Amino acid sequence: MSLRSLLMPVVSRRILSRERLLKARAKAERERLARREPHRVHCFHQPDDPYSALLASALPALLARYDVELVPHVVSPPADAAAPDRARLVAYSRQDAQRLAAHHGLVFTDPGRQPEAAALPVVIDAATQGRFAELAGPLSMAMWQGSVPSAPIAEAAAAATAAHVQASDALRQRLGHYLGATLYYAGEWYWGPDRLHHLEQRLQDVGAQRPGTQGFMFPPSVDLAAPVALADPPPIDFFVSLRSPYTAIVAPRVFELGRLTGTPVRLRYVLP
Repeated sequence: MSLRSLLMPVVSRRILSRERLLKARAKAERERLARREPHRVHCFHQPDDPYSALLASALPALLARYDVELVPHVVSPPADAAAPDRARLVAYSRQDAQRLAAHHGLVFTDPGRQPEAAALPVVIDAATQGRFAELAGPLSMAMWQGSVPSAPIAEAAAAATAAHVQASDALRQRLGHYLGATLYYAGEWYWGPDRLHHLEQRLQDVGAQRPGTQGFMFPPSVDLAAPVALADPPPIDFFVSLRSPYTAIVAPRVFELGRLTGTPVRLRYVLP
């Protein structure tokens, strides 16, 4: 075994430790206070992304609960390197967003197709005029319902739209991400409404929650409860990418779920 193999687990635990995370958060808060800046949350919105539509619909409630400054950025889809099987990824994202909407009490219906880009200049105008939180949700729903009328775009407006998206893409890459429906706050990223409670917890920890509010907009799912054995359980097909950090996070819970319910877990190995 090489020295690198021996040291990597130690280095990884150090880099990903809770203690290091809390120190980084405390430093970010001290620097914010020293600069007398607000709690600034950057929102990266991809108009033809269903997860972005869900997140956009939740923004007014988020701003009503927390004293934050929202900075919107309209971005393009992820590069091909991050979406090697784009057609199936896009199709599944619509189905997944519909399920998430039902779970969280939001509104989204998969129309079975991607929306037209007719509202893109309007979304960008809302972002640059300070009305993004108010208008992004309704505009997103209108796009997905096909109720945004198409209109010719002036050359100057088209150039401004392209410049905004290019600058937003560059900022997203510089900060270290590649997806839409993401929020960035003081060095950390939060993707979609189902991870919003992590941002809420952090804002609560720094005292940004407005008086009269409590809890989370979308509370996290409860931990695995007491065993509930099933008479004839169907197998769990667990699609595993050994290089994926999400696999590392979820694997213990998947096998624990199988143990508690008596359900066999079948490993399905996939490429990164």
